[in-house]
Amino acid sequence: MRTSAMGGTIAGLTAVFLASAIGLAYMFGLTPGIVSVESGPHMPDAPAGEPVRNVTVPIIVTAADFQLSPNIQSVSQPGMITITLANVDNVDHTISITGIDGIVKVSALGSAMTSFQLDKPGTYEIVCSIPSHVASGLSATLIVGEQPSADTPNP
Repeated sequence: MRTSAMGGTIAGLTAVFLASAIGLAYMFGLTPGIVSVESGPHMPDAPAGEPVRNVTVPIIVTAADFQLSPNIQSVSQPGMITITLANVDNVDHTISITGIDGIVKVSALGSAMTSFQLDKPGTYEIVCSIPSHVASGLSATLIVGEQPSADTPNP
């Protein structure tokens, strides 16, 4: 059955390509259906000293051989993050962040995108919530903002 193996490889590569393209589009400020955004009076400036939290940060993660790659991600400040998971495994996975509401199923050899609001700096875990998958190593660390001091509990 060489044809089905080749089809799986092509589907996996297509998923990785699409996830990369979507992530790059978000990184350059493009969102689906919006070609350009002009600033105007409806966009007030953030007060001095306040972090700007209206920026969505894209993160692209690949699930392959029951591992998430890259296994450490970081963003400079709390806010909205969008995670795109490209699943090149032949089994379904999920994507969630420990302690944050929300979970998305990602079909085998597929991809999916979801957003999470992270309001506090700290260290979070991106995981596949299927118990045997987490035990196999399907998790990654997400560092948000400055590292908390030893006295500050993580979320």
